[in-house]
Amino acid sequence: MTSNLLKNRLSGHRSDVNKLDQLIQSGHTYTDVEVQAHKEKTALVSHCIDTGHRIDFRPDKGVYDLHISNTSYGRDNGRFECRIKASGTGADVHQEYYNLTVLTPPQPPLVAPGTIAVATEDKKLDLTCSSIGGSPDPTITWYRVGSNNPLQAPINRGGSKDLQTTSTLSVLPRREDDGAKYRCVVWNRAMPEGHRLETVVTLSVNSYTMFGGHQFN
Repeated sequence: MTSNLLKNRLSGHRSDVNKLDQLIQSGHTYTDVEVQAHKEKTALVSHCIDTGHRIDFRPDKGVYDLHISNTSYGRDNGRFECRIKASGTGADVHQEYYNLTVLTPPQPPLVAPGTIAVATEDKKLDLTCSSIGGSPDPTITWYRVGSNNPLQAPINRGGSKDLQTTSTLSVLPRREDDGAKYRCVVWNRAMPEGHRLETVVTLSVNSYTMFGGHQFN
């Protein structure tokens, strides 16, 4: 018994037509094939559950495809399950899982404590950049203006287009860092090629001065 794995073309984008190709095993007769939307727990059994879903069911040609049109995040983003059942016994012959990502762009970044960040010399300051939404979760990258080298900053991913992804850059400002600028760049693959969302934070550093052997700021 041989199997034929059709090309998987799950590219998932709004208003695109997406195709879920399945594994068909030759030499079997199938009475039933199920495609289950894992998120909604709704089975597709040789018919469509939504006007945006169309099933191409031609087992004699090894074709059982789920076409998704006018893709929406709420309906289609998540895991799809495809089950092939043998005739007579109804036993599962094969099953496959597909994770469909419906692309949506993130929102413009917001920064805390603000675009002008007041800092004290030699005291750690956290700069937080956040973006709500986006599917998949956006990347958030920090740069010091004037340099193309990304800075190390942990990222906390939102996991949903309605939740916030954040990245926090910790800096230890010096006197000479007064006026320094840091750039936060947000991107995901739903955005047009070459497009980025960004904002800039400017440091205002309160530095210490010495007078009579005492330190003042």
